[in-house]
Amino acid sequence: MVDEVRERIERELASAMDRLRQLGGAVVIEEFPGAVDDDGPLADPADRGKIHQDREVILATRSLLVERANRLAEALERVTASS
Repeated sequence: MVDEVRERIERELASAMDRLRQLGGAVVIEEFPGAVDDDGPLADPADRGKIHQDREVILATRSLLVERANRLAEALERVTASS
C-alpha cells in the first residue's frame, strides 16, 4: 500500500515538474526586453493586451504548479520516512 502511494506521488510530482518546465520557456522568452516590440507586428493594442493576459495566466498557472510540486515533495518525504 505504501509503495503504491509513493509511486503515485512520484508520478504526480514528475508530471507537475514537466508542466513547470514547459511553462518556464514560454514565460522567459516573453520577459526579454524587446520581445514584444511596440513598432513590430504586435503593435496593435489588442495584441499587446492578449499577450499580457496570456502571460498572467501562465504566471498564475506556474505559481499553482509550484505550490502543488512543493506539497507533493513534502508528502513524498513523509511517505518515505514512514516506510
